Amino acid sequence: MSTKKLPWFDIFAKPCFYDNSSVHELPYDHSILLENLIDPAHLPISHDRTDFSAKREDAKPLVFDVTERTNRGFAGTWGQEKDGKGSNVLRFDATCVLQNIRELWERTGSYLYGSGMRIPARYLKRTWGFLSSQNEVLMKKKVPTKELYINLKSSDTWVAEYRKWIDKVGHGMPYHFGHRTISPLPKLPPVVEHAPAGLIAGLSASYPAKGGIGTMHAPNLANRYFRHVIHCRSCIKVIKSFQLWKNVLSGTAVAFTALAILVVSRQWKAVLLAPAALCSAAAYASLRAIQLNTNNFIRKHRRL
Repeated sequence: MSTKKLPWFDIFAKPCFYDNSSVHELPYDHSILLENLIDPAHLPISHDRTDFSAKREDAKPLVFDVTERTNRGFAGTWGQEKDGKGSNVLRFDATCVLQNIRELWERTGSYLYGSGMRIPARYLKRTWGFLSSQNEVLMKKKVPTKELYINLKSSDTWVAEYRKWIDKVGHGMPYHFGHRTISPLPKLPPVVEHAPAGLIAGLSASYPAKGGIGTMHAPNLANRYFRHVIHCRSCIKVIKSFQLWKNVLSGTAVAFTALAILVVSRQWKAVLLAPAALCSAAAYASLRAIQLNTNNFIRKHRRL
């Protein structure tokens, strides 16, 4: 067992600093999430206009410089070619601690440092589908990542470094997908868990039951509906459209069913019940579409 202390960050020592934690279920492996968070090259493309710093026209080759490689992780600098050198410092420490610090210079000569996330984590939803499909390929092919995609030095250096680090230490993990090596996936899940955990889940558990305050969901801060959907105009528009269609189709189905009950002829009953069934099926499909945009994702092996 290692006697080294857990990683420490100077910002933790500041009197104004506070933090909390939460647990989010995502439909892909943790290594794919970290690979995505560690990769700066995809930001201008995948997260175009998420904030002022992500613009598609800024997608250009980057300069990477790996300054440290150990069994505990790796570190280095990166930045755009026009800067001449890396203005961003990245450090990854086992098992899953990632720091990405940017250094800026003001005209007055003072330094500005930025680290962490300053906007809501709605960006996770933007690449949800892509990363899920990547996870499916990873699990289906069961080959090292070197055989699945090409890592370009001008964009994918940190992705390659992370997978190469997994090559070194993956033998101590339950399973792993490295740059050159893999280990078989376990036949049974290591844990079966359905109960939420963490501070955010504790806060949400103290609120009224779902729908108890007249909204679609109680304010569960860990729910992706509140983490992303309410901030996304496109998602809200889609949900409202499906809600309208669900109500219209449900009302139409009820009307056709009522008419089928009132008429005497069997022929007319069949004629009226057929569209009633179609409207009911369409209303159910609309309901499922709403649920896909509002319900939390829970991994299959954790569903009880």
